[in-house]
Parts: sequence; C-alpha cells; structure tokens
Amino acid sequence: GSKNAASVATITTKAAISEAITKVVITIDAVTASSINSITLYCGDKADACTTSLGTFTIAPGEQSVIISSATSNKFYKISADCKKSSSNGTLTVSKVVYTNN
Repeated sequence: GSKNAASVATITTKAAISEAITKVVITIDAVTASSINSITLYCGDKADACTTSLGTFTIAPGEQSVIISSATSNKFYKISADCKKSSSNGTLTVSKVVYTNN
C-alpha cells in the first residue's frame, strides 16, 4: 500500500510453464493485511495477458495456496496484490513461490 495512491504489485512468470499446474503456494513473510484488498492468481497464454482468475490467496503470514481445478499446460502465471491507499505505507513480502503439478 501507499500513502499516495492505491497500487497493484505483481509477480509474473517469464516463460510459459509446460506442465499442467495444479497448485501454487506462496510464502508471505510480512503483510499489513489492512492495506491489501486481495492477492489473486491469474493465468494466460502470454505473460502480458494473464487475465483468467484461478483463485485468491489468504492475506496472512505463512504459506498460502491456491488449488487449480482446471489445470492446463503451457500457461503463464501472475500473482497480483491489489493494495489500498492508506494512511501509512503497507507491507507485503513474498519470499517464495512454488508451482506444483501433482
């Protein structure tokens, strides 16, 4: 979050993942939950076209996951944090992202 304006932070894969991903787990080290509207997982056919929402992560420290029920191969993935404008700067620290194809 920011004192100046709402913002969106993203983590996007640089290449398509060839396997059909069934689960994505992020490790959140620190978060100001009151400054975050949502943390959403998207996928798409191109890195700049990840618009299909696959689910939302819980806004809390620790490992948070999204299970993908309709997994397909050769997709790009984006994690998007929608941050509010707030009276003080907020924090969201993600230290790890794991893509699983079970």
